[in-house]
Amino acid sequence: MLFSEIKTGIHMGIVTAEENRLGARDVYLPTDEPAMAHRSYLSPDGKWVLLVEMDKDHFFLPCRLVPLDGRSQGRQVGPLAGACTFAAWSQDGKWMYFTANPGGVNHIWRQRFPDGQPEQITSGPTEEEGIAMAPDGRSLVTAVALKNSSLWIHDAKGERQISLEGNGTNPKFTPDGKKLCYLIVKEFPNQFAWKNPGDLRIADLESGRSEPVVRNFPVIDYDISADGRQAVMWTSDVEGKSRLWLAPFDRSSPPIQIPNVEGAQPRFGPGGDIFFRRVEFAYRVRPDGNGLRKALENPVFLQWVSRRMDGGLWSWLRFRAMDHRRFRPSRSMEDLPFKSEDLLPS
Repeated sequence: MLFSEIKTGIHMGIVTAEENRLGARDVYLPTDEPAMAHRSYLSPDGKWVLLVEMDKDHFFLPCRLVPLDGRSQGRQVGPLAGACTFAAWSQDGKWMYFTANPGGVNHIWRQRFPDGQPEQITSGPTEEEGIAMAPDGRSLVTAVALKNSSLWIHDAKGERQISLEGNGTNPKFTPDGKKLCYLIVKEFPNQFAWKNPGDLRIADLESGRSEPVVRNFPVIDYDISADGRQAVMWTSDVEGKSRLWLAPFDRSSPPIQIPNVEGAQPRFGPGGDIFFRRVEFAYRVRPDGNGLRKALENPVFLQWVSRRMDGGLWSWLRFRAMDHRRFRPSRSMEDLPFKSEDLLPS
């Protein structure tokens, strides 16, 4: 048998064993502990495995080809500039097939085994996901859809669409409720998609006017300050490293990178501190880059912290060793496993 297995925390690898679990051994285990190898596909000759995996931030990576005997970590295959979510083998083992999205849209790709060049075999506005090869190897079955997302406002004036182009996602009201920030992305929003950067926009709900916060500045995630004057933005630099930037909504100054910080999922916290996640831990830092320190001593795999309009906070933290704890929106801090002043206001 070939299957996925959690090792520690949420670190997931590919394992092979007999039906009674005797002779179990690792085939592939991602190097980064929070990373996960999800799906696996054995080659017809039983010597190679195609697998689908996520990185430490739980975004899907390109697919990977590894030897079944586990002698190496193998290498990435298929299109390398996007996420790969499903794979398959031709019946003769000469071709590898993938569902991947290097252009921001999921399509079917193939690559001659072992080291041919990836070839896109479907195209168009529709997206494909999942692959099942026919027994004769001459055709395949996949799911096809045309996906789009838009943002709408429902208020005393009725309903109206805010985002008119692209896929609108990640909407957040400014604290005064008069404006709405959101991202316009190419790919249909998916929390596990390849890092799906887009244009950060802000819409005036009274006039209906929408404009970019920063032009030509791909943003992966963001948050709004308590005074509603600026945004903190998560981007990737030319080396693929996660960086945090601050930008005022009135565009009175250009975006400023928070110095000496590499991290993801930024959120404004009490006193103007910015909380973010790097690998397994949550950190906090001042907007000028000073005061960088851990926000929690426990490893954190996923972190979402956002401000409610009434001044409270909503948080969801997942800790190591599968010690999952979910905090409801509340002003009571009695159930927190750390001092309330470290993260959430009372």
